[in-house]
Amino acid sequence: MKTLKTLKSAYAFVKEYHTGLARGALTFIDNTLVYLYDKKPSRGPTFVGWNVLFNCNAKCSFCDTHELHKQLDREMTHEEAMSIVRQLGEAGTWHLSLTGGETLLRKDLPEIIQEAKKYNMFVNVNTNGALLAKKAKRLVDSGLDSLIISLDSDKPEIHDTAREIPKLTDSIFRGIEAVREAQKQSGTKKPEIVLRMIISKQNYESIDTYVEKFQHLVDKIAIQPIHDGVTAPKFKVKEKLNLFHIKEADVYQFEQKDRSKYRKVFNDLYKKYDWMDNSFIREFETFIFDKDATWEKFKCYAGYYYLVVDPALDTFPCTFFVDKFENLRDNKLMDVWRGEKIKKWRQLVKNKQNTCTCACGIAEVNAVLTNKLESKIFNPLSANSKITASKAESSS
Repeated sequence: MKTLKTLKSAYAFVKEYHTGLARGALTFIDNTLVYLYDKKPSRGPTFVGWNVLFNCNAKCSFCDTHELHKQLDREMTHEEAMSIVRQLGEAGTWHLSLTGGETLLRKDLPEIIQEAKKYNMFVNVNTNGALLAKKAKRLVDSGLDSLIISLDSDKPEIHDTAREIPKLTDSIFRGIEAVREAQKQSGTKKPEIVLRMIISKQNYESIDTYVEKFQHLVDKIAIQPIHDGVTAPKFKVKEKLNLFHIKEADVYQFEQKDRSKYRKVFNDLYKKYDWMDNSFIREFETFIFDKDATWEKFKCYAGYYYLVVDPALDTFPCTFFVDKFENLRDNKLMDVWRGEKIKKWRQLVKNKQNTCTCACGIAEVNAVLTNKLESKIFNPLSANSKITASKAESSS
């Protein structure tokens, strides 16, 4: 039974991410050799998350990314953006995730996607959906592989108020209709349309209702726990959200007293939906209620397989911007990927000396890699011995 489930998961992965899979495999192998043997990289990162801008037409109660826009001296030009795409293509990057801010505010986004597709990269775009109907045709024509739309509730008044965009939910579904129509006209099934629900204390009890309502309208539903990270440090809902009839309360963050109810809700979901019953989603509980345990269980491989680029072309190991490498205006991508700053970061995470934890998209990769790369088959010097040595050194 377990073998059959594993085979089904592998088939689903290949079916969803088949674009450029051979190319991705070569880069993944090179990244793995860098991790295991400190080899000098021959290829670039397998996964790249690219904040193409920080500007946003939403003012989400649980996010302050739009505030970062005010801190930028200038965003990258079109020419700079195209140069980065070509460098990623030449470096063998397989999966390119374009995000923001609100990604669809970037006028040259379709051109960025088209250039990436010349190198057979798998490209996804993250959006709040407000501009989707207007941009749908160009996105479909660009060859985009996956379109991820944020929608956190089946109740429009909750989602729209939290995002501070009137009738946003209506705009999302008009946009989905426009994408479907553009697909029909172009004779393509791409992009795959994904609704992503950010799980919080506010909405987790309505996940089943949400899935039942929307699963037939899109290709896939994804869930991810809310984060309290460097770029999203606050989750306070204030007087402006009169919907909750409170002056100030943390309606998003879970408390320990919520754990038993959370577990019951998710145990029921695991039984009903096979796609939820996986190691990544099952670890949400640990991440939400006991982050220290998450750190103990999994290692981070950002900087080995994953790189983030921001709108100013600064580079980072992950979406939480915990450290900064070099700027791509002054350095070539492969020079950054082979540079001294990233080498120091790699040793830090390899020896598990970082203190950050997350449950973002890359965390799913981290969970799989921890189980595989830290086994004695792949890595005789397992993570346990390194952690023990590190703790012993720090206590002496």
